Amino acid sequence: MGLSSFWFLTGILGLMTDIQTGINAGIISVLTLTGETRVEDIKASRIKPDFIVSSMEELCDLI
Repeated sequence: MGLSSFWFLTGILGLMTDIQTGINAGIISVLTLTGETRVEDIKASRIKPDFIVSSMEELCDLI
């Protein structure tokens, strides 16, 4: 895929803040499940990241 300035890597503050920021900026968002957000939170939220990864290793594979 290749990492560029259009990627927004997140997972520190979670779905409601980081992912919404990425959406507002019009950039690709990646939520890592190493932070406070759980899969159940994503399913229940109207805010959806472009990609979800469960580990930093998976994130590296993605980009």
